[in-house]
Amino acid sequence: MLKFKSTIFSDENDIYIALQSNKAKLSSNALRKLAFKRGIIYPASLNRDELIGNISDLPFSFSHLKELTNKLTPKINRDQYSVKRITGEFKLSELNDVVERVKQDRPRFIGAEYIIPSRSLQSFSIEIDYTEFDFTRGKYQQKKRHGGYIQFLEKKNYVSIQYTYTKRIKDILTAIINTYRETVNKNIVVQDVDLSAILNADLRNQFMLGLYDTTKPLQFLELEKVRVSKILSILEESVLDESDTCNISDEERLEDDLDSDLLEDDLDNLSVNSIDVVSLTEPQKDSNSRIDNAQFDGQLLNDSDEVKNLCNSNFYRSRIKWTSKALSLRGKPKVTFELAFDDKYQAKDLKFRILSKEDIIGDEGKQPVDGADFDIIIGQLEDIIFQSLDAVLAKHEKSSTSAQKGVCHA
Repeated sequence: MLKFKSTIFSDENDIYIALQSNKAKLSSNALRKLAFKRGIIYPASLNRDELIGNISDLPFSFSHLKELTNKLTPKINRDQYSVKRITGEFKLSELNDVVERVKQDRPRFIGAEYIIPSRSLQSFSIEIDYTEFDFTRGKYQQKKRHGGYIQFLEKKNYVSIQYTYTKRIKDILTAIINTYRETVNKNIVVQDVDLSAILNADLRNQFMLGLYDTTKPLQFLELEKVRVSKILSILEESVLDESDTCNISDEERLEDDLDSDLLEDDLDNLSVNSIDVVSLTEPQKDSNSRIDNAQFDGQLLNDSDEVKNLCNSNFYRSRIKWTSKALSLRGKPKVTFELAFDDKYQAKDLKFRILSKEDIIGDEGKQPVDGADFDIIIGQLEDIIFQSLDAVLAKHEKSSTSAQKGVCHA
C-alpha cells in the first residue's frame, strides 16, 4: 500500500532542455514574452541561450509548466479527410444514443479523449479532441494534441460521412457504425473506397484518372505529383512489411506514417527527367532487387510517358496531386488537391487534402479553402470519388462474370 501519492516534478535541467528544444516555437521574442508574464524584463543584449539560462533558473508552478507544454505541443489539425456513404435504414435521430454508448465503451487511454456530438437540420456532427504521447521525446514535448470531426449528412438516397482522417478518428467512426448495427438496425450498407479486390492495374488507374480528369464541376488543369505503387498480393505485402520493419530507419518509418504520408514528401523523390524507367520495369539481374514505389514531381505528369510505362507494368497511381478549376466557386479559382491510399499496395483507406485555391487572374496568391467554399468543394470531390468508384466496380464485376462464364463453357 502506498503511503504517499506519486509526484511528478521537474528540475532546472528539464526546463532548460524544454526551452532549448524548439527554436521555431520558442524564439527569443517568445521567451521574452514568457518572462514578461512573470513580471521580468531581461536586457536586450541577452541572446537566446542566455535568456534560456536565466528563465530556467526561475521557479515554475504547475500552471507555468502547463503553459510551457501547451506552447511546445500545439493542437494538431491534420486537415486530411476521407469519405464513406451509408444506404439502408440509417437514421440520424438515433445517433446521439449510439455515440453515448460508444463513449462509455471506449478504452481508457493515456491522455484525454473528448467526443462531443451535436445535431442540426439534416446533419449530425461529432467534434473529437484527443491526446497521444511519444515517450521518445523530451518531457515537455511528449504530448500531442489532435483535433478533428465526423459529419453525417442526410442526402436523398444515402447518408454521406465526411471525417478527418486519423487512425483514432477512423476507429471511433467504425465503433459508431458497428454499435448502430448492434443496437438500432442491421439493415445498413456502408460503402468504402476500397479497391483491394481489384488486382487489375488498368482498373485501378481508371479509378484515379476518373478523380482528376474531369470537366465539371471541377475542370482538370494539371497533374503535379504522382506516386506509382506495385500491385501486390496479400502474401507479397506481408513479406514486404516484414522486410521494411527490419530495414527502414525511424525517420523513414515516420515518413510512411498514417498522418504524415500526405503532409510530407517521400524521402526519395524521383524526378521525371532523371528516372530510368527501363531499369524499373525490366527484370533485374540481381534477384533481390525490386521497385515497389516510385514518385514523380514535375509538370504535366498526366502526359508523362515514364508514368504510363510503369502503369503498363502492374503499377498504378496510388497518390496524386493535381489542380482543377472550380467552376462553381466565385471567380472560378484554381484549387489544388492531394489524394492517396494509406494502404498503397491494397488500395484501401483513401485520404485527401484540399490544399489551397488561387485566382487564375490576380496576384493574391494561394488562399485556404474554408467556410462555404470548403463545403462545396468537398461535396463535389466526394461525388466524383464515388462516381469513379461505381464505374470501376461495374467494369470489374462485368469482367469477373465474363471470366466465370468462360471457365464454365470450357
